[in-house]
Amino acid sequence: MTILSHLRQLFFSSRRNPWPQPERLNPWLDRSDAPRQIDARLRRGEIDAEQAAACQKWHDDGYLILRNVIDERCIERVLNDFEHFYATQTIIGGHRRPPQRDAEGHFIATINVHMQSQAVLEILLNPALIHWLNLLMGREMYGCQTINFFTGSRRALHQDHVHMTTKPFGYLAAAWVALEDIHPDSGPLAYVPKSQWLPFIDSKTIHTSTKPGEDPNATHDRLVRTNFEKAKLDVHTFGAKKGDVLLWHCNLVHGGAPVVNSRLSRLSMACHYAAVGVEYYHEWSGVQRDPQADLLEHNGLKYLPEYYDDDGAAMPSLAALEQRRAARLVNA
Repeated sequence: MTILSHLRQLFFSSRRNPWPQPERLNPWLDRSDAPRQIDARLRRGEIDAEQAAACQKWHDDGYLILRNVIDERCIERVLNDFEHFYATQTIIGGHRRPPQRDAEGHFIATINVHMQSQAVLEILLNPALIHWLNLLMGREMYGCQTINFFTGSRRALHQDHVHMTTKPFGYLAAAWVALEDIHPDSGPLAYVPKSQWLPFIDSKTIHTSTKPGEDPNATHDRLVRTNFEKAKLDVHTFGAKKGDVLLWHCNLVHGGAPVVNSRLSRLSMACHYAAVGVEYYHEWSGVQRDPQADLLEHNGLKYLPEYYDDDGAAMPSLAALEQRRAARLVNA
């Protein structure tokens, strides 16, 4: 072990385990012995020097930047699909409506269009992204959600895992994909390096900390900001070019930087991934997904589809959808 690796291990072993579970259940890079494990894998030839550096970066800072990963032709197909869906008034995504435009003419952010657009699905399941995620998480990963953005999100700094949770904890990651060169005044992605080591804020903590009349979502954002400011961590922004990707840890604090010029677009896509073989659910509401039964494949890579009943209500699994339909037949 190098002196630098030893110092890193001492530094990070002094940090509190972010997850409310024994450390042995954490993803391998969320454990205090990760630097030693990275060195051991490098010596055995299981990973190369570039991969070892990426793993150390993930362990230290909770994110990884990949330059020029997404093919420009695939990006153009995504944008063309939205224009087509708008022209044909096709119902798309989790909002179950055709694309909508804002006052500036930009499309409004839409969730889970990978169910209608093969181009969106192909970015979600980009082989290079899946390769890196499998390495960083130590498990096979599958795509579980997409969000297409056309302007800055203005989203407050937050952490994902209370909304998209796994058991064991920590087996979720995300990718933010630039679909154009991102202007600094458009509200680029903001993130807080090293914040993945902050304690996981669960829904119980959020609700018990919510003041009378306060929105629990605002409570979450307040607790997140208090934690990273107390830790004296800095907010960075991602100066992305078209095709660049930032992978982030599910406990990393991130959000949308302020939008200085609302006329500017910020074409981008957020993709979320969970590990095969772990529970996947919405911790906030307790809604459980069923990835073991429902995973589909595209070009050999796995993703989780979305299901909706005849009224457009989201169903957590195919089994739940079939149960709802059967109940309606009985009551008809």
